[in-house]
Amino acid sequence: MNQFPILDARLVKKYFEHLISKDPLLGQIQSHADIHLGGHRYEMDEEELITEKEKIGNTLEIKFSEIEDYDLEKLAIQLFESGQNHIQQVHEMMIKDLQKVTDLTGNVTSLEGKEITADHVIDTIEQIKIAFDEKGNPQYPQIIAGSELADKLSKLEVSEEQEKRLENIINKKRQKYFAEKRNRRLSFID
Repeated sequence: MNQFPILDARLVKKYFEHLISKDPLLGQIQSHADIHLGGHRYEMDEEELITEKEKIGNTLEIKFSEIEDYDLEKLAIQLFESGQNHIQQVHEMMIKDLQKVTDLTGNVTSLEGKEITADHVIDTIEQIKIAFDEKGNPQYPQIIAGSELADKLSKLEVSEEQEKRLENIINKKRQKYFAEKRNRRLSFID
């Protein structure tokens, strides 16, 4: 019979779930487990894309002497690094699939080596589908960008002409959204 505590796999799983919940990207995505053998299937205008299911590997190696010596700092560091490795692999897998799906849907704006401008962002907004809340406010999608691009996006200057163009695009999308939604309301006369 072993007298020494063993790191329970449930503890590792719970810690990974905590790290994922604190991640800026993964923490916003609802998660559930699917048991299936394939990837995901996407369709767009008679075209089909099937992404392969990818395996994510993660090894957490803890030496018996570390448990025996009760070296909590070393255990915590290893657990954290293993969790960060897992999150990095999930990020890479998601970005790869997102690239394939955006290529399929045509929701790609190529800068062709040019610096990003507000017009590029507005062009992209014009291409994509946008939902609206009950009050008609646009629900813009989240932009996933590296730190360099995020910094450039935050510093973009928008001219008055560009603001008007964006406003016109959003108004057209709002009209189309509610027309497609077919949100009928009954009128009551008192």
